[in-house]
Amino acid sequence: MHLLDVLVQLAYFEADCLDSVLAHFTELLATLPPPTASQSMMRSVFSYMIGSQSGSWSAMVPFQSVPTFPWFALAGMLAEAQLPEVASAWKILLSAIAQSPQVSVEAIVKKTVQAPLDILLLYRWAYQALQTDADHPALPLIWQQFFSLYLQRSPNGSSVGPRFFESTSYFSLLKKMKRRLSELADHSYKQCEEGPSRDLLERLFKMYRTFSLWLEEPRLQTASIDFSALPSQYCPDALCAIIQGNNQLWHDLVSLEAGQRKLQSLLPQRPHASRPCRNQHCEQAPEERIISRLKTYEGQMPPPSVPTLRPVIPAVPCLASQVRELVSTQLRVLVGEASTVVGRLDKLTCLDHICREELLPILYDNVAAFVHLAVPCDYREECKGPLHLRLQYYEAREAPDISHKVEKNRTEWVATLTELQRAPPHASCCAQVQLEACLTQLVQQHRQAAPSTREALQKLGSEVFFDMVGLLHKEMVQYLPTRQFVTLCLDMVGEEFVANRGDQCLPVLQAILNDPSTVGHVAPFFSPGAANDEQYALMYKSVSSCIIPSLYNAVFVLLSKFDLPGWLISHKPSRAVRQQLLEAVEKALCKCGINPEVPLLPLVEVFHLHLYSVLQFHFPEHYAFILAMLLRGTESCSIAVTTWGVFLQALGYCMPDQVVKTHDEEYAKNQCLLTLAEAEESIDTTAVHFNALRKSDASTAKSGLYGRVRPFLPVLPRFFSVIAHCYVWEKFKAPSDNLQEAAKAVFGLYGPWLELTDGKSMCLPWLPGDAKDAGCMADSLVTVLAFFHRCCQDTWNVNVLSLTWQHYFIKYVWTNPLEHITATVHAAFATLPWSQFSPTVEDMRLACKLLEAKYSAHVDFLVSVFMQVQWKEQLNKSLQLAPECAVEYHSCFAQLVVSLAWHRDMSAFVATMVGPLHEHEWSMLPAELVCRVQKKLACHCDVQQLLKSSPGTDKIMLDFVATLSCMSPGTKRDPSKQLSL
Repeated sequence: MHLLDVLVQLAYFEADCLDSVLAHFTELLATLPPPTASQSMMRSVFSYMIGSQSGSWSAMVPFQSVPTFPWFALAGMLAEAQLPEVASAWKILLSAIAQSPQVSVEAIVKKTVQAPLDILLLYRWAYQALQTDADHPALPLIWQQFFSLYLQRSPNGSSVGPRFFESTSYFSLLKKMKRRLSELADHSYKQCEEGPSRDLLERLFKMYRTFSLWLEEPRLQTASIDFSALPSQYCPDALCAIIQGNNQLWHDLVSLEAGQRKLQSLLPQRPHASRPCRNQHCEQAPEERIISRLKTYEGQMPPPSVPTLRPVIPAVPCLASQVRELVSTQLRVLVGEASTVVGRLDKLTCLDHICREELLPILYDNVAAFVHLAVPCDYREECKGPLHLRLQYYEAREAPDISHKVEKNRTEWVATLTELQRAPPHASCCAQVQLEACLTQLVQQHRQAAPSTREALQKLGSEVFFDMVGLLHKEMVQYLPTRQFVTLCLDMVGEEFVANRGDQCLPVLQAILNDPSTVGHVAPFFSPGAANDEQYALMYKSVSSCIIPSLYNAVFVLLSKFDLPGWLISHKPSRAVRQQLLEAVEKALCKCGINPEVPLLPLVEVFHLHLYSVLQFHFPEHYAFILAMLLRGTESCSIAVTTWGVFLQALGYCMPDQVVKTHDEEYAKNQCLLTLAEAEESIDTTAVHFNALRKSDASTAKSGLYGRVRPFLPVLPRFFSVIAHCYVWEKFKAPSDNLQEAAKAVFGLYGPWLELTDGKSMCLPWLPGDAKDAGCMADSLVTVLAFFHRCCQDTWNVNVLSLTWQHYFIKYVWTNPLEHITATVHAAFATLPWSQFSPTVEDMRLACKLLEAKYSAHVDFLVSVFMQVQWKEQLNKSLQLAPECAVEYHSCFAQLVVSLAWHRDMSAFVATMVGPLHEHEWSMLPAELVCRVQKKLACHCDVQQLLKSSPGTDKIMLDFVATLSCMSPGTKRDPSKQLSL
């Protein structure tokens, strides 16, 4: 590079052929062999000059800078800029930067150029300008090349030069350039005052100032800049030439005299001829000359003696008591050092608090002050003298005593900080070294020991481990160096002597529970899975019974170490052990309460996971116990409501966000966990439990269960629905079973929630304020009954709607409950598919009972059911019954239709359904019944309505009663009926 640098200087100053040199360099770069051409001499030369940093990029100048060879750097980068691929890549990069103002330059360069940022000539000119000497003649030309790229316009007409210096790594480069230009301007100004070439130095001074303005003026980057309006210090002509792409070098800024002096200094001095050596040594062979030369030196010195060195680390004792004493002693040294440092840190904090909170607020006081001013008059005539003003104000004055205290506080703070910055004491360093050596040797001896001595070493290692745990004081944990060192020691000893050992589980657990702050250091060595099943259950009980605020974090970590799901699979514990675990989970969930606090939520989630795992393991061995546990927790409101969701999830039931009636049906048909016996047992257990709870005290008996278990009301109807659906489906698949008993079981499940209590004094199932919750429970029952009806409708001869109708009379008609009870029941039962109802003779008798005045509250529900029944089809079916049953069926229907015809909701039914019934055979009706029907017609019929042209209810019912009285043509005559009409 030195020769090339001299070559470029000669071409510039002497031969005036710089363009030829640049053309030759450009040709060399264009024809440069690829990196894979290992036999290329030119590639080897360039690799030697710039190293392997260029990769596949054509370059002959190192990317950072060449401060000792500026002329070579100038010519090399000018030649590189003339390469077509370099020029086109630069234009593409400018266009991409202008089109993507939000994308970083680094990302755009990687995407377009696919090379590191250092290859860009803009950065390389900048680095070269920073590193070149201030007096070097080529420095102005290097700055010219930098600004020709920095101010170059993009396709949209603006400059994107500042974008290249937005990143943090190159923003500092921009600051250095600004500072360098300021230094160059100052240097030129001083040289202008002291040395010759005043005109050139003045031009350089002005140009460096101009360069600084070009870097700092953002208006130069815009496309709308008017160069003619710029001040002279911006050098508009030079700026315009650069922006227009005029690459002519500014030769007027180059010092020709300095260049000539540099070239003159390179001329060699006159060489002196050397005479050939003619002495005897030249005639000897090289080996002889070397040996003769070596004989002139002194003989060999004897080797130095090796001194006996004491071991840096004292020997480790062999006795167990001595080992424990050594460990305890060194740990106490570390505890003392940690206590000292922590005390100083606390002192710093205390001093800062005193200064900030106590001293600084009272350092200044507002003190009243005044000043006298004399204001002269502007008018000389009739002036009575200047105006004297006394201005009073408050000024902040520093309290001397407080200032002294602040200064003393800061002095003490600096002294304490100085103490903290000192190197640790020699005793502390020795303690760490000796302790590490002792523990390392103990571990090595245990690994290499014979079986006879291994047990003793195992005992010693565990004792040392717990000795170290006992010394984990707060100060040692707070001081980072001792904490890291002790943690490493615990890891070394714990992994070797404590981890994965069943006999060490209980001691580790006791150590953590005694000092919960050590859980982060000791818990990694707690391995309950290594213990036997009984110890595992005992430790689980111990941990789950320690749910107090100070142990929340420790209990969570310990429960995580139990890994109950994996332990069940690997150990396959007995049922008794699993029962103990469930009892511990129940007690723990009761301690967490129905509304766990935020710190308890992780513990509740862990217990839920364990409950889920035990329930699914060997299902259904623990199903009944967990169900009873949930019922007890619901009764006492002592467990979280989400526990029910975990229980259902373990059964394979995923609770949807919204109540979907078909979801429970699909689950019942597809689930494979609950059998008929388990579903029946679930219903019986639940019904018995809530029946007993309903009668447990007078308050619950009077007000119902809703207020007693209110937090669980969102989930209990869903659980009842799931269990009842499964029970109905399993019952339906077993045809030998009595499906009517299944209906009774379903009614019994919901009985404690929806029915009045039996006994001398009947108590209401819910209060008016609980109507909404009772409605949800009734809707759950109706969903089950509808599913039961769909299962039995076309397969088995079980009339679910008939059973429901009779149950309604027994529980809600004969008992005569209050209006808020019947309203809720009517709203729910009205959604049943009564259009598929096939009333029996008994159902018709019960319906006629509702026509009595004392049951008037049930008439609306009767009408809603009556209008949905397909009566024409049902009347035809009734003809297949025994004659007396058919007569009674038709008699009940006649009474119902005549009695309900004038109800406000029956007009459409009468208009569409009664007319076709004239063709039916009604002569079987007894005369006494017909007479009663005629009297009801006479009571309800409005004679004026009969005279209207359009047929209304009165006219339709008159025609229907006439048909019943054998007055229609084609009917069998009955004089008694006709005479009565």
